[in-house]
Amino acid sequence: MNLAILNTQQQEQKAIEEMKKYTDLFREEKSLDQTAVIELKNTDRDGYFIYREDDRYVVEYGCLPDMCRALLLLSGMEHQVKQEIGEKCIFSDFGIMLDLSRNAVLKTDTIRQMICYAACLGYKFVGLYMEDTFFVEEEPYFGYMRGRMTHEEIRELDRYAKEFGIELRPYIQTLAHLNQIVRYEQYDRITDTKDILLVGDERTEIFLDHVIKNISECFSTDFINIGMDEAELLGAGKYLTKNGFKKKSELMMAHLSMVLKLCRKYHLRPQMWSDMFVHMLDNGDNSFTIPEELQIVYWDYYSTEEKRYHDNFEKQLPISRRLGFAGGAWKWTGFVPHNAYSILAGRASMKSCKEFGIDSYTVTCWGDDGAEASCLSVLPTFFKDALVAYESQMNDRSFEKLTGYKFSEFMKIDLVNPYLEDGRIHNNCSKYLFYNDPLIGTFDSVVKEDTAERFAQAEMYMEQAASHGCLAYMFNNMQLLCRVLKHKADLGIRIRKAYTEGEKKELLAIAREDIPVIRRELDAFYAAFEKQWKRENKSFGFEIQTIRIGGLDRRLADTARILKQYANGELACIEELEETYQPFCYFEKNNIEELNYNLWSDIVSPSVIG
Repeated sequence: MNLAILNTQQQEQKAIEEMKKYTDLFREEKSLDQTAVIELKNTDRDGYFIYREDDRYVVEYGCLPDMCRALLLLSGMEHQVKQEIGEKCIFSDFGIMLDLSRNAVLKTDTIRQMICYAACLGYKFVGLYMEDTFFVEEEPYFGYMRGRMTHEEIRELDRYAKEFGIELRPYIQTLAHLNQIVRYEQYDRITDTKDILLVGDERTEIFLDHVIKNISECFSTDFINIGMDEAELLGAGKYLTKNGFKKKSELMMAHLSMVLKLCRKYHLRPQMWSDMFVHMLDNGDNSFTIPEELQIVYWDYYSTEEKRYHDNFEKQLPISRRLGFAGGAWKWTGFVPHNAYSILAGRASMKSCKEFGIDSYTVTCWGDDGAEASCLSVLPTFFKDALVAYESQMNDRSFEKLTGYKFSEFMKIDLVNPYLEDGRIHNNCSKYLFYNDPLIGTFDSVVKEDTAERFAQAEMYMEQAASHGCLAYMFNNMQLLCRVLKHKADLGIRIRKAYTEGEKKELLAIAREDIPVIRRELDAFYAAFEKQWKRENKSFGFEIQTIRIGGLDRRLADTARILKQYANGELACIEELEETYQPFCYFEKNNIEELNYNLWSDIVSPSVIG
């Protein structure tokens, strides 16, 4: 329906004006003769309640995200409704987390857009995950040349989030995942091993004091996620050499105690990931007690079945009743998201959360290995997760009013990774076949007869989506990726077949005709990818994509030259093709439908990189 709002309060009007910038909620549709006249009433209710009164709808709401969600629901209705509608979130703490640490540091306008979308869907907080990508006054090399967020950028976003009643939250690291700073000698000195800080060292405490102090100065919230996940090698490097062996639980709890002391110093309310506690339990160590002031979060995005989540809640609730959960909107395995799988996994985990009384739920949006996928590519996941969280009656037309795209049209972005029709499995073949070396052919064995055809079909879907809307640039990027892959996916197979059969004319044709086409398509994709990146993210980090895609282009040029030299008798053989081919075996599971392999450094070559 078209919306007409009566007599708004100042903060309501501010939120509505921002919604007009980023959504189609208030765009008049001439094809609709129905207009919903709406009176807004801010109350102390939990959620929102819509009812008819005379010639208008009355929307009673408890907070601004509830108001925004109610307006989104009404905008998606095609006809006037007489029944009362009420929704409230099954979680008291419900939000999303955006990754700003894997090279793509979102521009402030992109974060504003995500805050607006989050509010319209009823999320109550937006988290920013920043390992070293925020400015720390006392640490000039912390996040240097990484696009780090300035204090003023964060404060401006904090103010903007408040216009929607959204809490902007910091997610940082205080133990592990600090690998980008260890190149500097001053930080290497306080590094235990790999990306893990040296616990018990006074210099570590001074460094973390600087970090937490600067966070407290930027964000108005008293919330802080202190990270401390995936530190399995804690105490196994410099600490072991200097101090000898100590139980991991002793080191973990001593370091945690110090970090919590700093949180108290800056009046912050800490949360951390739970996996290290679970890791200790699994190794028979239950000698620790989690402090009352700390909330822990069980994170899991790996199953569409409730049983996995049930089992883990039964394991983790005994160690802390202050347990939250973090699911995921899968955009961290390449250029393409996994919305269908994310939606099914989210539904299963939320049902389990409800059964176990978990009242804090975060939808994470990681960006592993270069953050190639757009953060906007997972809007369908955010939409459907919110439907489950609100046990909602909202229909898919509301998604169209939010984004400008029909839900079914947007979801076809998943098919740029083919073979995922039922959503219960996922792969990232669009990445590993894109970077698969044409002569080494690590991933050639997983390619099927119809793989190239599947990419051609996905290209058609993406071309249609790229013809309109505010995200045309994103779908065009996907379209051009498909165009590369429909020709490159089986390139190595065709080269090896022609070489094995002695078809030098075919090798010349591939070198003179096929590879030049792929290189032109690669150049077009690179330009579209750069356009997407620099529209959404700061420039920093894209140099890695330039190196990767530029390296692929150079390798294709070399391959064409090598094929010509062999076909013309200048080379006696092609060494890579003389070696007996072995099928893909990095993982035992090697069918294309379910194979996820995300590390660029391993995809491109078995040889050493770095």
